Amino acid sequence: MPRTIKVEYLGIEGSGRTVAQARQDAARRAERVIRQQPVVYAYRGHVLAVWATPYGGSYTIAHPDSDGRVNFCTSCADFDDSLQSGIRHLLDIARQEGEYEVPRWVPRGMHRDLVAEWRHQDRFHRAYRDARARGLNDCEAHAAACESAFATA
Repeated sequence: MPRTIKVEYLGIEGSGRTVAQARQDAARRAERVIRQQPVVYAYRGHVLAVWATPYGGSYTIAHPDSDGRVNFCTSCADFDDSLQSGIRHLLDIARQEGEYEVPRWVPRGMHRDLVAEWRHQDRFHRAYRDARARGLNDCEAHAAACESAFATA
């Protein structure tokens, strides 16, 4: 089994079978971070920021009522995955139920999947509200909504 050498080069960890390969790996990671420009979207008072990291990408969302403070940060193994996850998250928290228009700034390849997800989420939320109105407790209503939303998917 070949051994793996890990080094820190330019402040970034790299690994390889030799010190030279480990440094090259760290340099590639650093170059990827430097080349990838951060992306920022503002939508309905929320702000999404996505940036490259040596190990993929990260995003965070500032909410309108947070006084500019950010409560969380999420990382993915790939910058594009972080971008798509961040966009999905932003739209999920900012859209209203029954609203299926995708903003123009969203990459075209995401539109169909987003609308399908939103329709499914809306079916779930309607079924959950109906179940709660019938007197079911939270767990029962959640189970009923899952059955209903998946049965009509």
